[in-house]
Amino acid sequence: IKKANEEGVSAEEISQRYIAECKKDMASLNVRPATTHPQATQEICGMEEMIRTLIEKGYAYAAEDGTVYYRVRSFKDYGKLSHKNLDDLEGGKRSLLVSGADQKEDPLDFVLWKPKKEGEPFWKSPWCDGRPGWHIECSVMSKKYLGDEIDIHAGGEDLIFPHHENEIAQSEAATGKNFANYWMHNGHINIDNKKMSKSAGNFFLTRDAAAKYGYETIRYLMIQAHYRMPMNYTAELLDSCKASLERLYNCRENLDKAIEKAVNGSITAEAEEIFEKRKSQFITAMDDDLNTADGLTAIFELVRDLNKMISDPETSKEQLVKGAELFDCLTG
Repeated sequence: IKKANEEGVSAEEISQRYIAECKKDMASLNVRPATTHPQATQEICGMEEMIRTLIEKGYAYAAEDGTVYYRVRSFKDYGKLSHKNLDDLEGGKRSLLVSGADQKEDPLDFVLWKPKKEGEPFWKSPWCDGRPGWHIECSVMSKKYLGDEIDIHAGGEDLIFPHHENEIAQSEAATGKNFANYWMHNGHINIDNKKMSKSAGNFFLTRDAAAKYGYETIRYLMIQAHYRMPMNYTAELLDSCKASLERLYNCRENLDKAIEKAVNGSITAEAEEIFEKRKSQFITAMDDDLNTADGLTAIFELVRDLNKMISDPETSKEQLVKGAELFDCLTG
């Protein structure tokens, strides 16, 4: 909204511009598009419907100016994701204490719908001309496209509270069902041990880094640490990631050359055992909360094993082919 006002264009134009740019980077990173990419502005009717339901069930109320608030204390499980205590939140004046406290029943109540402001887009509603609160958007889109209950909900660790906590409160109050079975929160990206942010001045674009290192190196960077851990971005780390990728490519190229020269024969029992061990090692790592770091360890141990086989002139074509198949399977 701020940028649209600065440029004298609509918020929709700004949104579509940056959505298109984001999709370019995602495609370059070889991230497959989702089945659908819902937009909050297209789901206002669903938000109005859910807010009505919450009001009818006693979980929400409208103030005199048309602002609709969620009664946090009406949801007995509030805080179950972030493990925060409501009394501690109120006493500490945490981030739920937003403006409009004088018309709230409780200072912890959060906004579901708010009145329009000059120069901002708005929609008509039974309560006032305005727009939805941040949290209700996600509850509604999740319900529409994934159903009342979902298996996995992901997001940055900074969204656990209050955003994801509020999503749970809204969705479970509206549907009476468990909202999500598993939560996967990724760590922040740090730049030289400091959190990346525009305000800190240590912000860079994916395509800027890709211009020097390539998109695949950035993709590798993302998986070389466990997703829940903070990632410390440094030039040295990207250099290391690029070198690791080259090691993988070299192994695969050498495999192709060795397969061309190798003679037919059987796969040794030792090789069979090695291949099964590396496959099992990789699967165990990925089953352990998507531990991609340990998964990469399994891949590079396979690379070491394969390099030994490649250097041995007695290794059969069949054994090298099977090793290549496993390599391709684990690296995608």
